[in-house]
Amino acid sequence: MSIYKIPLPLNILEAAKERITWTLNTLPRVCVSFSGGKDSGLMLHLTAEIARQMGKKICVLFIDWEAQFSCTINYVQSLREFYADVIEEFYWVALPLTTQNSLSQYQPEWQCWEPDVEWVRQPPQDAITDPDFFSFYQPGMTFEQFVREFAEWFSQKTSGGDDDRHPCR
Repeated sequence: MSIYKIPLPLNILEAAKERITWTLNTLPRVCVSFSGGKDSGLMLHLTAEIARQMGKKICVLFIDWEAQFSCTINYVQSLREFYADVIEEFYWVALPLTTQNSLSQYQPEWQCWEPDVEWVRQPPQDAITDPDFFSFYQPGMTFEQFVREFAEWFSQKTSGGDDDRHPCR
């Protein structure tokens, strides 16, 4: 064992559950950022199961990149439905966001849901497609900017706030 490791009396699953429980008990609202992948999927499973046991609600942020595998979209939808009883708000975001494009030398950046361009598929009916939904949103902002701004926006929402669209209070 490395001299830099400090053994804990908990395994990784027990430690994760302990930290999630602390978070749900301590913070006024919790939002899980879910990409549809295995890591964030596990995080959503753990958080939603613990929230269910505690009688708490959570919010979920999913950034829809438009050009995603249908299996990923189906997985996201299935977890959304499976945990509907503990999900207060599911932010399915289908707004134009810019990201690096490693697939083209000619187009180093790509924008999902770009206006006036033919899309790979249509967003779900209840996805957030209105650019005015989030006060901080700027067309074409990067994913990294969006997530930082979303976190700030989410953390500032409190009871009696000026944004009635924010239910996770």
